[in-house]
Amino acid sequence: MATLVAAASAAGVEQLDLGRVPSAGFLGARDNRLDEPEAAARIAQVLSGGAHRLTYLDLRHTGMTSRGALHLLAGAQRAVIPTKYTLGGGIASRVKRELNALAAVVPPAVPHPEVAAVLSVHRTSPGSA
Repeated sequence: MATLVAAASAAGVEQLDLGRVPSAGFLGARDNRLDEPEAAARIAQVLSGGAHRLTYLDLRHTGMTSRGALHLLAGAQRAVIPTKYTLGGGIASRVKRELNALAAVVPPAVPHPEVAAVLSVHRTSPGSA
């Protein structure tokens, strides 16, 4: 996953979701696994190494623990460009709070209109359409 984050950052990607939606688990999909702490340290290195456009990184359901999140926090503290991390359960609240504080200047994510249209269709109950 660290290689994917590095490639996305180099390509100018602004939002990257590497998490698995919980409903996919019922279909037998596996989580994307973050081999930490090495991968988390590499992600932190990439995103703190200079200018990039990757302002949103979703790492929910990747098996990340607080130990890996601490690497992200250390990188976020050095970063020139803030990144808003979305982390799953099992991460210390203090680490999440500090990451959120460092990314407070990042504006809320706005999905592309076509993505928003698909999301609204999937969230509409059959009886209300």
